Amino acid sequence: VSKNIDDSIEEMLSKQTTLKDDKAVMDLIEKYKISAKEILDKVKSVIQYLPFWLKPGLFSFNMFSIMTDANSRILATTTSAKSAIGFTIHLLFLDEFAHVNPNIQRSFWDNIYPVMAADPNAKLIITSTPNGYELFQELYQLAVEKKNGFKYMVIPWTDVPGRGQSWADEQIAIMGEDAFNEQFACVFQRSDLLLLSSHELKAL
Repeated sequence: VSKNIDDSIEEMLSKQTTLKDDKAVMDLIEKYKISAKEILDKVKSVIQYLPFWLKPGLFSFNMFSIMTDANSRILATTTSAKSAIGFTIHLLFLDEFAHVNPNIQRSFWDNIYPVMAADPNAKLIITSTPNGYELFQELYQLAVEKKNGFKYMVIPWTDVPGRGQSWADEQIAIMGEDAFNEQFACVFQRSDLLLLSSHELKAL
């Protein structure tokens, strides 16, 4: 059983790569290639601990990619405007998508979504902490309103075992209420972008 959502995603990436033929998985991280490598390393660990009768034959098993003898592969890289152009992708994982540079975020989306939409079996997973009002927030809101076909999931701090009100009060004292709401409560508003704080807005 997965301990958190990251474990579940890594297990899905592993399953797509090892148990299916001719599948391409791409893992795109917002900024740092080392983060993409970290997720791929966890996928590698899953593969390495599989029983021998489930382990795929491997053509490559390097720092940023895996390719199996069933012609399935997983690539891990950072997000750029053209990072996925030219690839056939069956499962795309976008991590911290709200924090992608706004100068490339929309261009990337306009390039990659038609590729995903062309395959009725393709899967797209987007995870992120909020970052004000941008494309991730737009996609999330449309999912809430059931207008774009995406299924949404929210995991606020209250869903994490061991985190009570005293823990939240301590974090708010350290971070400030708006930063806490963004990082832990999945709120898209920031007082540095608004005339009123999120607390004051809720009171209106």
